[in-house]
Formats: sequence, structure tokens, C-alpha cells
Amino acid sequence: MTHAFVAGLGWAGPLALILGFVVQAVLPVLPALVMIAVTARAYGPVEGFFIVYAGVLLGAAAGYGLGRAVGDTLVRTLAGERARNAAHAFATRHGVQGVLMVRLMPVLSADVMNLVAGAARMPFRPFLLATAAGALPVTALVVWLSGNAHRLAWGVGLLSALVALVAAFRWWLARRTAPLPEPDAGA
Repeated sequence: MTHAFVAGLGWAGPLALILGFVVQAVLPVLPALVMIAVTARAYGPVEGFFIVYAGVLLGAAAGYGLGRAVGDTLVRTLAGERARNAAHAFATRHGVQGVLMVRLMPVLSADVMNLVAGAARMPFRPFLLATAAGALPVTALVVWLSGNAHRLAWGVGLLSALVALVAAFRWWLARRTAPLPEPDAGA
């Protein structure tokens, strides 16, 4: 995409991309990373960041709304019964922290999480705040690294590994500090 082509689109270009992110979040046909890279290359890192971030937030809200309106039937159809059960259990157990963790791991698809959060009736405001907090650094990183595919792959992989390590450490710490069950006195 040339800068002349993008300049010729005027205000319609960013709006079309934002709409594209919303559609992608509800009907994930094209990976979001591809759309982010295209947007960053077309509009540059600063303007591209704001277009992507707005699209990610609006797309998450649309996915949440669709999950809330249609519920488990859509999630089951798109992801399958087993994945729906796992995602629903994850959303119920981890709530807003789970949304944040999924958003911070760019190798995971947050699109299913949006639908599941809506279907699980997670409150919208905490969902959107966790989405915004998690999407901010990931969007900035991906937009910044999108100029080089090799760097992008390494950056996304390293960020995902770091978040996974922090989650594993928190899980280990919680298990270590959890009180042991008391033996049954009647036995």
C-alpha cells in the first residue's frame, strides 16, 4: 500500500480499517496481526496505533455484545463444545484477570474470549477496562514491530512467553501459599 493511495482515501481509510477490525473480531476471517501490520505500514506507527487500538476496542465490544445476545449457542458453533466449556470455565474462574491475560498474550485469540465474556454475563465495564489495559501494550508493540516480520514474530513470541511465565508463577505461588486441607476428625 502506498502513502499516496492511503492519502487518497482521506477520512474513509481509517474508518474502513476500524470497521474491518470490528468485523474481524466478530467473524475472524483474517488474523488480527495481519490487519495490524497492514494498518501500521499504511498509516505509520502513531496514526496506525490509534486506528488499531480504536478498532480493537470496538471489535471487542461488538464480540462481547454478540456473545451476550446470542450466548453459548454461537460460542459452541464457532469453537466447539469442548473449547466452549474450557473458555467458559476459564472466564468464570479468572474473570477480568483472565481477559487481561488473554489480551496480553498476542498468540492467543481474544475473539473467542470476547464472545465468552458476553455469554458468561461478565460485567461489561470491567471487561472493557481489562481489554483496554491488555490491548494497549500489545497494540503498541505489534505496531512498532510490524515493519519487520522476523522482529514481529520474536516480539510477539517473547511477550506471550513472558505473560505465560508470570501466570505460571502466580499459579505456583497460589498453590504454595494455599492452606492445606485439615484431616477429617471423624475418620
